[in-house]
Amino acid sequence: MIIYRSPVEQLSGVYIKYKPGKAQEALKAINASYKLVEPDMTLKYWFQDETFDNVYKTESIASNLVLAFSLVSILIAIIGILGLATFNTLRKNRYFDVRRWKVANQPEYHQGGAFHGMNIDEGNEVSSPEFHQRSVVYTRAVWEHKNYWYPIPQSEIDRNKQLVQNPGY
Repeated sequence: MIIYRSPVEQLSGVYIKYKPGKAQEALKAINASYKLVEPDMTLKYWFQDETFDNVYKTESIASNLVLAFSLVSILIAIIGILGLATFNTLRKNRYFDVRRWKVANQPEYHQGGAFHGMNIDEGNEVSSPEFHQRSVVYTRAVWEHKNYWYPIPQSEIDRNKQLVQNPGY
């Protein structure tokens, strides 16, 4: 228990130790003694363990907030990873679907030729008009009918004489 009296300059607080379970008895005895010394003043006191509890509650709340924000950030990361995985899976499926449907040479399923993008060699900054000129980024081989199948490795053909290479290879 801490007794507090602010007008005294030298000592504003007194620490008192009492037997466990005897807090009310100790408080009554201290209050009676205090009234003898300072009848006009009110005794102001608090228990040190309550102060420690308040500090612990603050740290506990901060710990729970850190935990909550960590869980939210992990959840956001998981959603992002799932989104990327889905995107890559769909993109890869489209590549194999175009082969399976045998439509790669049609314009809407274009698989070869020039691919366009920004002209990164021009302009001093991103907002300059030269940067935004459409240019050929790279040219992929023109789609050929043989690309629907993969070549069979020569070692497999050597092992099985009845095996025939896929058309175009």
